[in-house]
Amino acid sequence: MILPSQEIERLSQGSTPGLIHPFHEPNLRASSYDLTVGEEYYIGRDGASSTLSTQRLKPRQSFTIPPHAVCFILAAETIHLPADVTAKVSLRMTHIYAGMVLTSQPPFDPRYHGRVVVMLHNLSSVPFHLKCGERVATIEFARLEEESLKSKAHRSVTTLEEQLPKPFASSL
Repeated sequence: MILPSQEIERLSQGSTPGLIHPFHEPNLRASSYDLTVGEEYYIGRDGASSTLSTQRLKPRQSFTIPPHAVCFILAAETIHLPADVTAKVSLRMTHIYAGMVLTSQPPFDPRYHGRVVVMLHNLSSVPFHLKCGERVATIEFARLEEESLKSKAHRSVTTLEEQLPKPFASSL
């Protein structure tokens, strides 16, 4: 069962740690929550750089994803999934209409605790602009019929630099 807005809000505000932190009611949708651009991103560039260097953003600072480039964005929110909840991330329709594609990723396992990495491809021939704090993706939560007996969730994410093993460039 997909969680409705009132259950997402209850789980986010009713316990510590909550389902989503920080939780902002304006980002709540009927059956999902809009994730926002956090303070760290990485754009894969053409060329032979052997060093992976992520970029830092100040609040409301913008950045540009060049045409045909790939970009990893660390969402501002941390999620903390209970043993009977899973989650899946999708791209906002306004970004899809602008030529962006979210790379498919597996659902988050129950008991996952950490940040969300959003990997975007700019398939268009024009630059795409985002800013820190802007809504970038939507996360949908689903309750399992019963708690999962497996307790091994994905490794927790706190920064992009610890997640990305080496420089990455788009092949488009």
